[in-house]
Amino acid sequence: MTLNMKKGERKYTVLGFFNALTLMYNGQYALIAQKYYKNDMDSPFYDELALKTSKDPEEMVEILNKKFKRNYPYINSVNQLRKDIMQSNSQMMGLLQGFSFMTVIIGIFGVLNNLLISFLERKRQLAIMRSIGMEKKQNTKMLFIESLTGGLIGSITGVIGGIFVNYVIEHLLEAMNLPMNIHLSPSLFVSSFIIGTMVMVMASISPNLKSSKYNIIEAIKYE
Repeated sequence: MTLNMKKGERKYTVLGFFNALTLMYNGQYALIAQKYYKNDMDSPFYDELALKTSKDPEEMVEILNKKFKRNYPYINSVNQLRKDIMQSNSQMMGLLQGFSFMTVIIGIFGVLNNLLISFLERKRQLAIMRSIGMEKKQNTKMLFIESLTGGLIGSITGVIGGIFVNYVIEHLLEAMNLPMNIHLSPSLFVSSFIIGTMVMVMASISPNLKSSKYNIIEAIKYE
């Protein structure tokens, strides 16, 4: 391959490939000789250096910072680098969890709104059924079964969708040279399934209370 360097075009021969998964960087790397790097890149100094020391890393960081303080170096240990990366990842995951929490809240209000609209649309139909002999308990039981069935179907769909999304994200990160093992928590899926069903059932309480109090004659006239 021909690369456009500071001193002009330079031809390099690719001898092989390897993938690197390190704490700092990941992806595909190219190795060249030191003298060619200096000559072709026209760079008398290295941008970064990795040092291995027999002393304590944190102590060595302080020593180097004091020795080269006039040059304002950026010196960090592997342990501190790991902490910084973990903190950065935690912040990113916190934002994703925040978006997920907001989505859940919006979904709860959406479920409640849909049940109320469904009740208003069927208000006349329920009143007619009440007028021909259906009891309040039967009405409540019918609405409860509908909400329970809807909650079960919605929760199952959500669990399947969550598994599929995690599968897609794992392969998407791998395609971006950012491989990350995503572990599925069975307890989280079970709790999400139970909470989703309970939310649907609890959202049906308001329509049930309204259906037990409305006037049958006025409801029949409702359009």
